[in-house]
Amino acid sequence: MTAPVATTGIVPAGGTGIARTETTADPAHRGRTVLLDRVVEKTAAAAAAEVEHVHAAGRGAVGQLLGTRAAIAVQASIDGHLAQLSLEVEIDYPAPLRQVTRHLRAHVIDRVHRLCSITVTDLDVHVVALRQQTRPERRVQ
Repeated sequence: MTAPVATTGIVPAGGTGIARTETTADPAHRGRTVLLDRVVEKTAAAAAAEVEHVHAAGRGAVGQLLGTRAAIAVQASIDGHLAQLSLEVEIDYPAPLRQVTRHLRAHVIDRVHRLCSITVTDLDVHVVALRQQTRPERRVQ
């Protein structure tokens, strides 16, 4: 389908007398937007990091020493406007696991849908470790 074209009487500064054309097609019909898997993966990882008690899995010794924050591992498979996601996370101990994972699942599905306009059909959450509080408690002396 060809978009309707309107001709304007605007002449360029060079004075060539050639009229400029403008398309008046609806913006929705001008092309399509394609999101790569990695864009959805990063969006889902950022959304998961917003959930309380959820952390990236396995930062390694160097990451822990340097205090760097690892990204949550996400794998995405996208087919049109549908996505299947898989997350690997650590959850604080003694947080209620089922409650945290339900909240995580709902939050990631909502954020990916709002930010990417993609419907998440499946979201697998793999809890690979429980994270205990490792900082020593402060004591008053």
